[in-house]
Amino acid sequence: MELIAARDLRSAFDIAGMPFPDREPEAGELLRFSTNGRNGDAAGWLRVFPDADGAAFGCWRSDVSYTWQKRREGLPPTGEEIARLRAKAEESRQQAKADRDAGYAEAATRATDEWNKAPPAEPAHAYLSAKGIPADSLRQDAAGRLLVPVRNGVGDLQSLQTIAPDGTKRFLPGGQMAGGRCWLGEPDAAGPLVLTEGVATAASIRQATGWPVCAAFSAGNLRRVAESVRCQFGSADIFIAADDDWLTEGNPGLTKATEAAEAVKGKLIVPDFGADRPECATDFNDLARLAGEEAVRRALLAGTWPGNGLDIATCLATPAPPVRWFITERMPAGRAGLLAAVGGSSKTRLLFHLAIGACIGRLPWAWEVARTGRAALLLAEDTAADAHHALSTIGRLLSDSERKLLAERLTVYAMAGKDARLLHLAAGGVLIPTKNAADLMRRLRMTPDLVFIGLDPALALTEGDELSPAHQRRLGELVDRLAIDTGATVLVSAHAAKGSQSLDEPGSHTARGSGALTDCVRFEYVLRTMTAQEARQFGITDIAERKAHVQLLATKGNALPPSSFAPLWLRRGIGGALELAELERQEAGAVGRRELAALQILRDLCREATPALKDWREACAAAGLLTGNAPRARESSMERMRDALLDGGLIVAGVCRGFFTPVEDEK
Repeated sequence: MELIAARDLRSAFDIAGMPFPDREPEAGELLRFSTNGRNGDAAGWLRVFPDADGAAFGCWRSDVSYTWQKRREGLPPTGEEIARLRAKAEESRQQAKADRDAGYAEAATRATDEWNKAPPAEPAHAYLSAKGIPADSLRQDAAGRLLVPVRNGVGDLQSLQTIAPDGTKRFLPGGQMAGGRCWLGEPDAAGPLVLTEGVATAASIRQATGWPVCAAFSAGNLRRVAESVRCQFGSADIFIAADDDWLTEGNPGLTKATEAAEAVKGKLIVPDFGADRPECATDFNDLARLAGEEAVRRALLAGTWPGNGLDIATCLATPAPPVRWFITERMPAGRAGLLAAVGGSSKTRLLFHLAIGACIGRLPWAWEVARTGRAALLLAEDTAADAHHALSTIGRLLSDSERKLLAERLTVYAMAGKDARLLHLAAGGVLIPTKNAADLMRRLRMTPDLVFIGLDPALALTEGDELSPAHQRRLGELVDRLAIDTGATVLVSAHAAKGSQSLDEPGSHTARGSGALTDCVRFEYVLRTMTAQEARQFGITDIAERKAHVQLLATKGNALPPSSFAPLWLRRGIGGALELAELERQEAGAVGRRELAALQILRDLCREATPALKDWREACAAAGLLTGNAPRARESSMERMRDALLDGGLIVAGVCRGFFTPVEDEK
């Protein structure tokens, strides 16, 4: 209790910053008075000591108390005198407290009686209609006034607020208001919880959100109630909905709401009325009536994840922006993709080709490069010599101007034997970005006109478990964030699962592991070698020739047209460089280009004499119609062409074994 030495009691009140009671107090009397200028308020208390040379006074609402001692000429009071003065002040304070508590108890009894006998509020009550709020949790007395319960922290009724049809508000005389509240909706520890000043504001927010909302009745009571709510619900998200008293000096509504939010580490929300704000618009009830409940919801959810969502009306009324492609209708720009590759299928070479294509504007097969610029490759398993060999091999196929452009635009990080991890396994099994990841992100963000980034392979970039969906998802999120932040297409390679090589038509989620990596990216390709069955279909019998062919197949792509999911066959040439494969599917009994060419050779030979099969085969070999390098493979290739011509009725067997003639010659 602060000690104030002043010449008289009024001076002491001035020093304390409190309003003086309406009437002069009598010595020994305990006086209750208003400290907020409102009729019926009795938060102030005062007791003048019997000698009239001292007094104790304070305010229960503000929780302050003072001791006044009349200033005397001469020596200051001794310690013993000060102690006696403080004792008298404490006695007065306790007497005032007992009187206050008795008054509170009496008011609570009256409030309970009045509340219990009052019926539910009429939904058509003038105040409710004017404010556009429901009658939930409210009652109505015989005089037509709304009754709002004022409860303490444990839910006991301690007072009432009355609201007349014209909006006039009064509190029950002698009732306790400090810490009083009215909940609309049942609060719980999960939250979120919203605190407001008035019950109309609380009702509007409750109606718009469905969240539990607590009315604290006044700006000065907000902090006290907020601290009480925080003690009850320690981990809940608390929102303090301010009244923006923008035309009132000091803006008490916003000031007190800010203090309350800071005290409980809550989020302050303020109604936004825009440029054409009416002078009377201050709270969220006003906002709901002027702009609708959606405006209230937006205010409470502003800055929260995942945002407000798309403007559907605009989407429906305007043309969609064109899809941005890196490779037209094959790979979107600015997003991440996955390359699931079977071992030995040239996945790193494919990344080189895509990176080079990004720099020079073309690929060795008929895919259109829509965006050109710079490219970067992070190769965790390649040495500088490996990368040098790949560049030399592919570079021989480029023009001088293309090689110059490539030297300016391509960056290759050969990281074999070095730490290339972008994700580190921290305590609790959580993956977090490494310093490498931060450095790489910073470097690539600063690279102008970056179009393509290749990362090879996924397993070397993370300490996570490839069988863990959470770990794989974290990697997928990282590479897609890299794509979004840089605007480049990011393609990360991964080893395909065992068994995918033998599939007739590989599908999505072919990469080894949990499959969560595929879920996080926007497109996926599978790269695999040719199977023995496929080789037979294409008339390839030599195993080396079969192994030279790889298939690139789109298995996922949100914006890809159906035609883009057709497989692309590539052939590995000198040094492993990829080129478009020239394959023709051979089906039993089918006559194709090679068979017709072999038939023409037979016709030419028959003009002189009917040739033996050996002579016909040698002529076909000279014409480059046979596949395979080994003698037996070439014989099989000839036998397939012969059988197809026989089945097609274009040749017939001669009189002697091993001789054949064209049908028209036979005729």
